[in-house]
Amino acid sequence: MTSQFSPKVSEILSFSREEAERLSSSSVGPEHLLLGLLRMKEGPVIDVFRRLRLNIPMLKYQLEAKVRQDDITQQPVYTRELVLNERASNILKLAVLEARTQHTQKVDEQHLLLAILHDQVNNGAKEILEQNDMNYDDVLSLFKAREMPVGGISLPDEDE
Repeated sequence: MTSQFSPKVSEILSFSREEAERLSSSSVGPEHLLLGLLRMKEGPVIDVFRRLRLNIPMLKYQLEAKVRQDDITQQPVYTRELVLNERASNILKLAVLEARTQHTQKVDEQHLLLAILHDQVNNGAKEILEQNDMNYDDVLSLFKAREMPVGGISLPDEDE
């Protein structure tokens, strides 16, 4: 399944494992996936966060608090191979479906964010994003607007 993922998504998965280890989590969950996404310095996801004027440090703080609240066992983990929990595995499967829906071969970072937001099961990452006024339809629209051909009619950002 990993061959379907872009190098950026592989990097995000690596960041997610580091985040889970840093927060002494027993597995990698959706919150860690989002924390991994937020470690990217640039790209379509960070562009969307900036366009929505989200406070990224505050988002990270809220996610970390959610992970600590949800992790009943606060025992340190001494393994380098943290596995994805069921919710995070489902997010990756949804990301594959998002990529297919958008007719792309590779799963990229925007598919991962859309999958978190489209997940029907409540996960901490989705909850935090929704608390910050992010939803699937708005984010999908922003990604699609980003892909519009340059030769088309466009409005300045402040007129949207």
